[in-house]
Amino acid sequence: MDLITSIINALKKLGIDTALKQIGVDIKGLNVKIGSKADLVDGKIPATQLPSYVDDVSEFANLAAFPATGESGKIYIAINNPADPKTTVQYRWSGSLYVPITSSPGSSDAVPEGTTNKYFTTQRASAAAPVQSVAGKSGDVTLVKSDVGLSNVDNTSDANKPVSAAVAAALANKQASLPAGTDGQFLAADKTFKPITAATVGLPNVPNVDATNPASVVQSSNFRFTTDTEKAIWNAVAIPEVYKGGWNVATNTPDAAATLTASGDTFDILVGGTSSITGTSETYVVGDRLKKTPTGFIRLPLATRVPDQSLSENKLTPALAAKLPSTDYNGGYPYAVIDQNGKVSFYVDLAGRLSTPQIGDVSAAVQAVQSATPVVWPDESGYVWGVTDSAGKIAIGLDKGGNLILKGQALSTLINALVSSGLATSNAAIQASIDQLNSYNLSWPDQSGYVWGVMDAAGKIAFGLDRAGNLIYKGVSIAALLNGDVQTQVNALSPFITPNKNIQCIGDSLTAANYPTILSGLFTDGRSVTNGGVGGDTSTQIAFRHGSISVAAQVTGLQLPASGSVALTPANLNILQNGRSVTATIANISGTFARDSSGNYTFTRTTAGDVVILDKTVMVNPVTSTWDTNIAVIWMGRNNYTDTATVLADIAATVATLKSVRKRFIVMSVLNGNYGSTGTGEYMGGNTYNTMMSLNATLRATYPRNFIDIRELIVRNYNPAIAQDLTDHDNDITPSSLRVDNVHLTVAGYQLVAQAVYNFITQRGW
Repeated sequence: MDLITSIINALKKLGIDTALKQIGVDIKGLNVKIGSKADLVDGKIPATQLPSYVDDVSEFANLAAFPATGESGKIYIAINNPADPKTTVQYRWSGSLYVPITSSPGSSDAVPEGTTNKYFTTQRASAAAPVQSVAGKSGDVTLVKSDVGLSNVDNTSDANKPVSAAVAAALANKQASLPAGTDGQFLAADKTFKPITAATVGLPNVPNVDATNPASVVQSSNFRFTTDTEKAIWNAVAIPEVYKGGWNVATNTPDAAATLTASGDTFDILVGGTSSITGTSETYVVGDRLKKTPTGFIRLPLATRVPDQSLSENKLTPALAAKLPSTDYNGGYPYAVIDQNGKVSFYVDLAGRLSTPQIGDVSAAVQAVQSATPVVWPDESGYVWGVTDSAGKIAIGLDKGGNLILKGQALSTLINALVSSGLATSNAAIQASIDQLNSYNLSWPDQSGYVWGVMDAAGKIAFGLDRAGNLIYKGVSIAALLNGDVQTQVNALSPFITPNKNIQCIGDSLTAANYPTILSGLFTDGRSVTNGGVGGDTSTQIAFRHGSISVAAQVTGLQLPASGSVALTPANLNILQNGRSVTATIANISGTFARDSSGNYTFTRTTAGDVVILDKTVMVNPVTSTWDTNIAVIWMGRNNYTDTATVLADIAATVATLKSVRKRFIVMSVLNGNYGSTGTGEYMGGNTYNTMMSLNATLRATYPRNFIDIRELIVRNYNPAIAQDLTDHDNDITPSSLRVDNVHLTVAGYQLVAQAVYNFITQRGW
């Protein structure tokens, strides 16, 4: 029986049952716990009964004595030499073998040096220092002046520094003191003061004169002063002239002061004399001019005037002008016709008189014939009518063969000369009539009123001689035409014969950009270049703005009010863009035709007047201003090219608006843009591309001598160094390097356009 059982039994005998039950439980638990206690052996707990961590270090004689399988977490020591602990080796179990544990070396001496990381030593630090020695010295160095290259330097103060031999020599030659001088003198090289003269300052040839006084300056033919009179003449010449006819100085006919009222009004001197109208008594000769200026009148001597080249150029072709003798030109012929020998047949002189070398004033001669008693010409003269000059020679007449003779030549010969020279277009009907007339019996019936004439195809007399001796052209006496101011008539007709040199650029946004500005800069002859482009305009809107077409409209209330505006509805509601206006007339009433931002149209008359009753439909006629006698550059159709027929009609109407017989205009091809893709849209092969090319081909065929294929020119100027340009060229569209968007051009692109127009105009001699 064990101790616990003995105790329990003893307690039962004492009658303490309840407590024993509880204590018995505890005793049993205690018994269980006591049963697992360690038993002492000789007062010690055997190692086998200790946990492993109590015995984590195990010593063995050597590695071979270690257990075959070790325990993780234990240290195994192999005692190879108990007398030398340094020779013991510690191991740990890795799970499969014993791995040595390296102990601390104790000092760096026991650690081997690596190949890269070296130990620091004094010798190594010294060898690696950037300065190993100074002036050939190492260690604790003491330097002297020779060590630093200053052997010749003395450590002296500034006050005690010596002067070099060179300085001393220079100081020995110095001027000890300056001699006395006076104002206006200078110190010369010999150390004396001398007076300042033209010679001493290197200007011996310069005279001492007052340059502001002309009397003090010697003038030559090439270098001279301009007089006030010369300056006044030059300033007056610059004022545009308005010819007012001829002036008889001797009789002041017509009255100069009453006739020349505006600046630029000019008389040619027909009869010389003396006059003080300029404020100074001056003698005038034939060929001089009297001109009104802002400050009064001035005489322009013939010798100081430049011939009217512009007037001559308007009347003569370059080829014919080249044939005109310089003596005749300088003699003052603003218009002349020469024969095949280069001699003048007839001309208009500075006084505006139609003349021939034999007849100074044809008008006067014709008037003399009209007032003279008809003369019966003798048969031997060969003439049935004629006009003789002061020498009794026939200047103009009708021979028995029915030929009109001028200066000994038949009129038919003169007409041929005019046609070949370019001054007149071919007129086969007139020539045929003359030829036919030569073979006819020239006996005209009395009731015709003519003794000779030329009939047109309708049997009407186009040119003839009536029984009173008057030359009749289309029912009007030539004498009546000549009685007027011939020069004024010639000037008025000039734009209708040959247009002026000014340029009107007509188009849409491609024109509204800057090519007209660039074009203006290319010309140096003073001509103007007007930009008539409006962005977004169709060809119809462009033609309407320029007065080339009209539009029908219905005016609200069928009347124009006495003043102010009236609403109206045009047949073409898009004849203008919103916000645009033009000067126009309705029923001969001038006003402004406008479309507001909402699309509503109004007409506002310029001058108040009576109420005008209108028909149900009226025409709105834009005013062309003065561009219709200019050179026209037409570039339209980009915004409505699909309506080919309309574009062609609008361009034709614009060309027809030009008033000159010799119309000067340029039509440029429509430009395709970057709209579409390969084979579509405006790219080569696309439907719209084909439409454009067809339109351009029609323009070329319609205007072969006035056409510039600007589209082809721009496409051809691609840059092969730019990949996109190569692609654009393959698609036959404007290259990317020459456009700022899909169709509008860069400055370089517009420069190409301006240069092409300039080249065309100059090559044609316009």
